[in-house]
Amino acid sequence: MITTTGIAVPEDMAAALAVDPDALSTFQSLRADDQRAYVNWLAKPGSSSRKERLAELAGHVRNHKHRATPAE
Repeated sequence: MITTTGIAVPEDMAAALAVDPDALSTFQSLRADDQRAYVNWLAKPGSSSRKERLAELAGHVRNHKHRATPAE
């Protein structure tokens, strides 16, 4: 999936978001750098597995706190 902001989302991540329409809608409304942060979070190595992060993804997206837009 490619978001409206041009971010490539892995198939497993798109499928996890598609299960929760609210999370998918919220994800689509995020700024490109916030969407990219979720893609990078999913891909990073760490103590939790990709499968565990996919299971948590919708909740994280629904609870996302928008960061202030940088001043230009």
